[in-house]
Amino acid sequence: MHLTSLEMQGFKSFPERTVIEFHEGITAIVGPNGSGKSNVADAIRWVLGEQSVRSLRGDKMEDVVFNGTENRRAMGFAEVAINFDNSDQVLPLEYNHVRIVRRYYRSGESEYMINQTPCRLKDITALFMDTGIGRDGYSLVSQGKVDEILSTRSEDRRRIFDEASGIVKYKSRQLEAERKLARTDTNLIRINDILTELSDRISPLRSQSEKARIYLELASEMKKLDIALILHQLGGREEEANKLNETRAQLSNDLTTTEANIARGRKGYELVGQKIRDLEARTENLRVKHSGLLDQLSEKNNSIVLLKEQNRNFDKDKVEAKAEIERLARQQELLLAERETREHKRNVLLKQRSAFTEQLSEVTARYQAILNKMSDQAQAQENLRQQLAEMRERIFAVDTAQARFESESQLLKRQYENISQQLSQMEADLQEILQAQLEVRNQISAAETDVNSLVEKKNLNDKLLSEWERKVSDLETKKQKYIQKIRDYDYQREVLKKLEENLEGYLVPVKKIMQKLQAEPDFAPDVKGPLGSLIEVEEKYEVAIEVALGTSSNHIVTTTEESAKNLVEWLKESQSGRATFLPIETIKPKELSSNIVAFAKKSPGYLGIAAELISYPEEIENIVRYQLGRTLVCDDLSKALALAASLKYRCRIVTLEGDLVNPGGSITGGSLNFSASGIIGRSGRIAKLGKIREGLRAKNEELLTDLAAAHEELDHVTEIDEGVLTDIRSLREEISNYHVHLDALVANEEKLKEKLARERDIAEQLQVESATLEAKFLASQQDKTKDEELLLSLSAQIDKESSQRDTDRAERDRLRERETDLRVSLGSIEQSLDGITDFVRHLEEQAVSGRSRQAQLEKVIADSARGQSDNLGQLKQLDEDLEQLRHDISELALEVEEQNLKKDQLEGERLRLYQNLESQAESLAAIRGELGKLEEALLRIEHNNDQLRNRLWEDYELTVATAGEWRQEISNYNKSQRELNRLKAKIKDLGAVNLDAIKEFEAVQDRFSFMDGQREDIELSRQELTSLISELDQAMEEQFKIYFKEISLNFDTVFRELFGGGFAELSLADTDDLLNTDIIIKAQPPGKRLQNLSLLSGGERSLTAIALLFAIFRLKPAPFCVFDEVESTLDDANVIRFNNYIKRYSSGTQFILVTHRKGTMESAERLYGVTMQERGVSSIYSMKLSDYPAD
Repeated sequence: MHLTSLEMQGFKSFPERTVIEFHEGITAIVGPNGSGKSNVADAIRWVLGEQSVRSLRGDKMEDVVFNGTENRRAMGFAEVAINFDNSDQVLPLEYNHVRIVRRYYRSGESEYMINQTPCRLKDITALFMDTGIGRDGYSLVSQGKVDEILSTRSEDRRRIFDEASGIVKYKSRQLEAERKLARTDTNLIRINDILTELSDRISPLRSQSEKARIYLELASEMKKLDIALILHQLGGREEEANKLNETRAQLSNDLTTTEANIARGRKGYELVGQKIRDLEARTENLRVKHSGLLDQLSEKNNSIVLLKEQNRNFDKDKVEAKAEIERLARQQELLLAERETREHKRNVLLKQRSAFTEQLSEVTARYQAILNKMSDQAQAQENLRQQLAEMRERIFAVDTAQARFESESQLLKRQYENISQQLSQMEADLQEILQAQLEVRNQISAAETDVNSLVEKKNLNDKLLSEWERKVSDLETKKQKYIQKIRDYDYQREVLKKLEENLEGYLVPVKKIMQKLQAEPDFAPDVKGPLGSLIEVEEKYEVAIEVALGTSSNHIVTTTEESAKNLVEWLKESQSGRATFLPIETIKPKELSSNIVAFAKKSPGYLGIAAELISYPEEIENIVRYQLGRTLVCDDLSKALALAASLKYRCRIVTLEGDLVNPGGSITGGSLNFSASGIIGRSGRIAKLGKIREGLRAKNEELLTDLAAAHEELDHVTEIDEGVLTDIRSLREEISNYHVHLDALVANEEKLKEKLARERDIAEQLQVESATLEAKFLASQQDKTKDEELLLSLSAQIDKESSQRDTDRAERDRLRERETDLRVSLGSIEQSLDGITDFVRHLEEQAVSGRSRQAQLEKVIADSARGQSDNLGQLKQLDEDLEQLRHDISELALEVEEQNLKKDQLEGERLRLYQNLESQAESLAAIRGELGKLEEALLRIEHNNDQLRNRLWEDYELTVATAGEWRQEISNYNKSQRELNRLKAKIKDLGAVNLDAIKEFEAVQDRFSFMDGQREDIELSRQELTSLISELDQAMEEQFKIYFKEISLNFDTVFRELFGGGFAELSLADTDDLLNTDIIIKAQPPGKRLQNLSLLSGGERSLTAIALLFAIFRLKPAPFCVFDEVESTLDDANVIRFNNYIKRYSSGTQFILVTHRKGTMESAERLYGVTMQERGVSSIYSMKLSDYPAD
């Protein structure tokens, strides 16, 4: 088998379809760096199944698709096809030519094909397994692969040895077998868990299924007997009820007449009561209006007090501001006078400085001239001085000393006089600074007093502000509560509306009829609706009425019996179920006797008859009394039981919690799942919620008005607070300015004191120096007198020259003293000018600050006057409003008194009507007393019949009409009842019965048998897999051991040939674990000691790896081999050895060399050049070197 060609399209830098044909021997692919020659090797690796993007020199698989250039668009897929000649059937396919194709789309989809037949990557990997040319084989070698061969990571080099030894296919099968074994173990654990669970269930289900069969037999017998007994009881009670109804009809006529009389009396009584209530409502309205006027009166008075208080504050602010303005005016006058004084002093000093400067310039010029003259004289007299040197020097020294003493003494006297003058001036300045400090401190004290007053005012205002903020916060909280309540009631109302619209809570047949009516109003126009939707109940009685009605709340009220009949026919035709109808024209009321009612009223806990505790349309009164007329309502079960016992259990009593005491003494009760969304009174609750919501909305509107007023008052108080705070800030800023001024004065005081101390020290020092100079002068004068006497003879000779010289010297000394005095005076004047300039600048700042403050105070006075004017207008209006309010209040008081007189007259009329009603009620009670006994008997019969019919339906889903086929002849009722009780006892003895256990036991038994068979199959499969893995391990170890030894021997041989000596060997770290142990590579180039591979040079590492590859080739040659610049690190000599070795194997193996080494190109038989004439696009050019003879 050999490689015939490679086809690329859209792969990396080959967008065009490119075909490279390969022949036996050596083929070199050359080209400059970046031309794309290594992309050819990547294409071969990729088409053979390489999945590592890093090995393909990319970041993601999409990088293998041509990405476009400036002139070409990116391609949507990459495709590489590789063709093999398989004539020798090396590949296990029945084809002489094998074509492998791999296509990758930019969207991420991949396709693999073998001879145009789609396949999986796994199929391609298996095809080339153990041939040496797979993706993990040793036939595709790059520089990275060379490093991988010598890597310290065992798994990197292990793959090559496994491929060379031919155990890769065994390892693949072993891994597959291990994965299957792991899945088998998991399935076995799961099967065992399921079997354990099923075995635990079989035994209990077997006993439960037997019990269920017995139960079904007993239940069938009991059902037949129970239905027959119920039908027998119903038949006997119907005759008794007919007799009682005839007697009741006679008493009912008398009762109707009496009730009519009472109704007329009650109507008159109610009319008078309504008039009284109307008067009370009007009176209450007048009282509310009277209260509102009083509140307005109080509010107006409070406003007047507040406005007067504001006017007093405005007066106070104006007085304080005027006083402050006068003080600031006085301060401005003082500052102006002080500034003029300082300016005058500065002008005087400036004139002095100008005069002294001119004098200094003149004296300096004369001094320099005299010095020049004396220098000339000294040169002329140099010869004479040499003759009289010793004597003249002594005389000159004495004269010089005396002149210096005299000059210095005069200078010290003048300096002392100047310092004395400065000390006097500085002391005067210090007194002025101290006086200014006192004034500033007084100003600070006054301002702090004002600030404290304003702070007290602000604290009072803050308390008022806190109260209003708290009031606003409370009102906001209350508003949010109202809003939340409104939202809650809106939500409840909407929920109830949706429930009412969707007919939630009604039985399915009832719901279907009502939905039909909603869709077709003419379907049954005289249907009023379900009974539960036609009545309204107070929330307190909802549970009691719900229980008392029971399923009757779903009964549909119709006007006529014919309408009910039509609806029954419709239910049958549409197969919509069963429903109960209450025709208004046929239903008669059921009521308790007057004796029972009278007795019940006196009993504790009694609340009334159920029919009288609800509201309903007048037309359905008979139906309501039919359903609830014989039901009493008590507040709790204890009192209901006591009342029932007193009435000998002759009527039904229901409690507010829903507990029910039935006629005969049976009790129904317990927990009750009841919500406000029940059908009883739901429409009433919707209307009630609407009224509550409107009431809350009205209260919320009132609250919003109060909140707006509170906000307005809060803003007013806040505005006052901010004004006070502004005044405080202004005063504190003024105090801060005063403090700055005071600090400046204190600093000036300290500087002046320091300067005064220094000047005094200088004056004392000058006195000491002056006394010292005077003593020295006297001593030198004595010495001079002696010298003059000794040198008198010599002096005569030079009198003429000396006289002139002495005159010049005196003039020089005088000029020098004058220059010194002038410089000292100018320095003193400069210091004084600087101090005056700083002080004048400070005065300017004070004046500006005072003018600013004066403007603020004038604004305060104007604002106060304007506020007083506004308040006076409001006060006048408030006085007029007060007068009008007092007049309205007196008129309302008279009107209230008149309404009270009318109410007293109507109260007398209502009392007369009440007494008449009492007498009529006594007559009515007597008639009802006669009816009571009949009603009790009928109610007991009806209740018992209802219970029997309900039990017939609830237990067996039968009605009296449909239960005819179950009817039996009952000859002995008591005997039949005992037989029924015996059957019930047997069923009870069985305990809890699971009727589904029969089918469940059969299903679990079948599943257990199936799972048990599956477990046996899995265990057999596990044994086979374990045996296969063991056999594969043994085969791989034997084959690896043989091949590894051969490769080690070949490695040493090839290493010696390539290196020209040395030593190399392969060894295993653990000979007991051949398939997993590390492979140790030892290499010793000639002339070097045995060392670690990491210490080899780059070229030595590459040549060592190449030696190992050729050692594998000697054992198991691959059909072809691709070397991608593996010799790049070798020197020229080793390149020649490498190429010679390739030529040795080229007869049996194709070599494709990607290179840029000249020696490798020379050894190739065919060259393919890769260029990139267009940027980013590679092109292939071929040359067959064997056609050209060597030079």
